[in-house]
Amino acid sequence: MEPMSEEAPVVVKEESSLFQNIAIAAVLLAAFLMFLIQPLVAKAIVPWFGGAASTWSVVMLYFQALLLMGYFTSFVLQRMTPRVQSATYIVICVLALLFSYTQPYLDHSRVTNESPIVGILYTLLRYITFPGLLLATVSTMVQVWYSSVYKREPYILYSISNIGSLAALLLYPFLIEPNLTLVGTFVGWQILMVACALCCMALAVLVRMQAPAQGAGAAQVMAKPSPWRSRPGRILLWTLLPACSTALLIAVTQYLCHDIAPIPLLWIVPLAIYLITYILAFGPARRVKDLVWVWVSLVAIALFFYVATPRVGKQDWLSGTTAFLSSGLILLFALCQFCHSYLVALRPGADRLTTFYLCLAVGGFIGSFLVNLIFPFVFLDNSDLWLCIMACSFVLAWRTIRTAAFWGINGTSDRVRYCCLLVAIGLSVFYCGRAMYALEYERTGKERNFYGILKLIKEPRILKEGAAPENIVKMAHGVTVHGRQFAAPEKMDLPTAYYGYDSGIGKLLMQLMKNRTELLSIGVIGLGAGTLSTYGRAGDSYTYYEINPAVVKMAKAEFTFMSRSKATQEIILGDARLSLADGPPKQFDVLVVDAFSSDAVPAHLLTREVFAIYLKHVKPDGFLAFHISNRYLDLSQVVTGAAEEHGLTGYYVYNEGDASTLNDACQWMILSRKDFPKPENTTVKPVSEIDKVLWTDDYSNLFRIIRW
Repeated sequence: MEPMSEEAPVVVKEESSLFQNIAIAAVLLAAFLMFLIQPLVAKAIVPWFGGAASTWSVVMLYFQALLLMGYFTSFVLQRMTPRVQSATYIVICVLALLFSYTQPYLDHSRVTNESPIVGILYTLLRYITFPGLLLATVSTMVQVWYSSVYKREPYILYSISNIGSLAALLLYPFLIEPNLTLVGTFVGWQILMVACALCCMALAVLVRMQAPAQGAGAAQVMAKPSPWRSRPGRILLWTLLPACSTALLIAVTQYLCHDIAPIPLLWIVPLAIYLITYILAFGPARRVKDLVWVWVSLVAIALFFYVATPRVGKQDWLSGTTAFLSSGLILLFALCQFCHSYLVALRPGADRLTTFYLCLAVGGFIGSFLVNLIFPFVFLDNSDLWLCIMACSFVLAWRTIRTAAFWGINGTSDRVRYCCLLVAIGLSVFYCGRAMYALEYERTGKERNFYGILKLIKEPRILKEGAAPENIVKMAHGVTVHGRQFAAPEKMDLPTAYYGYDSGIGKLLMQLMKNRTELLSIGVIGLGAGTLSTYGRAGDSYTYYEINPAVVKMAKAEFTFMSRSKATQEIILGDARLSLADGPPKQFDVLVVDAFSSDAVPAHLLTREVFAIYLKHVKPDGFLAFHISNRYLDLSQVVTGAAEEHGLTGYYVYNEGDASTLNDACQWMILSRKDFPKPENTTVKPVSEIDKVLWTDDYSNLFRIIRW
């Protein structure tokens, strides 16, 4: 890092302690509020724009762009005179306060199921832009002012801002969401927003009062021009390093949470690790050199590659889910810590501080944009994860070659050490490339889009002891199975997975076909492989609501449940809640809601408000059937809570399954406005005996229903 200027600092005397306390409070509050508003806004608009992955992607990318806009604003502000800078910043604070009183879920005028992205952007631009712009500028501007006042490195404040982000990340799901409604949380956010804006205005006034009358700007008072202005390579590294760490964060999170263990709230752990590496790298105790993290990163890459490589035969203790999770998180920590420690080693003088942070924001946006919007259309598997590791490996090699010690090697041991380091990095790049090739070589049977990686698996399976293996076709998303079918023609029409004859939905449909003379109209939220079509008779109608076009494509092309069914069938593509809310009453005999088996629960399909939408489409003597099989969550409590609100009665139905017929153990809840006989020959519990947890569009509590 370049030495600081020897010019006389602008000293704050009596106000020094006050200035520092306000600066820390402003940085903490801004980071906390910026991180908090993202899940708040997403949760508020999901019921109106749908729970599609594109909704969440648009929200996330918007905030990345807003952060970039904020850093660019700071870049411009640093080049103003103190008088103009303070006045401009106070105007930004006032605009932020004026626009922070509104709440985005109160206006649904731009809701459209055909093009939700337009409505999402309109909502975000209208309600979030000015408050978000202020919050995004606070960290950088306070650091600029801190440098001009104290003549010290301001980077500790960036570490503090990440502490604020980490606090919001942990407090929202564990404390705020379980105890406050959405409206209550917004009110609290607005109160803290006022406090943050007042702190920022106070700092702007204090700095203006202490600045020299004829100064050109805070940065010019503070330091001489940095000598690296003619070195674009450093600017490239400022951009590349955060791009690598951000892309790796998203790729590792998608891999662990979708393909390895789709555990609720698991996504918090990688993001917390990512923030902790920033806190450690920019914190006051920077004791470990970034070159040490090169070695640590190589060990982490080797461990992850060993765990992720499929092995034939006896499995060792590094083959289970715990090993996958641990190795992935260790990899993320090591590589992010290296990238961020390297960033600290490249940090500039304060006169280029906003340029430094602007490059960080550009890099973060590029990494997020690539993994979320580009790679899903380029790769059909998790090749983007290996590509991110490969990119980090190239940076590891660059750091090793560029280190001063490399060029000043003295002695054989040093030469051997650095040569071994470069060989290890080369092997890392080679194995990552080989893993990518192995994943992409076989491109058949895979579909990838915003919703994840959908795979078609054809495998022989021994279903009975001593019997010959039978060929099975399976649709899977990570570890979640969306449907199975026998390949043998004589067994193709057997309902399998969670929809067998002894399942809750199977018993209900068989009973209706037996007792009702009229033809049945069935609605199904969640297509899967289209297994329920096997129950269809000539004249029956089955209407499927499916959000993922890849599922529709695979169900039609690789499974025969729908093509062999005699019923009339229709598939409506899009978010089921929006489609049902916008459409006329369908008068279904049964509406099947089967969107929860992936362990990533679309809460907007379980609230009190959506039950009213469901009932609008069900006949007075019709039924609601919820498939609630879930390894980690007891969804029966949520369904019971909404059922009680709408005066519904019904039963919880459990079936243990039968491996010989490809039927899995499954849990269903069958509800109706009228009493009906309980299903026979299975485990049944009336809803009156189940604990009740009510979710609304304004409130949900995941912790109440976790299977601890």
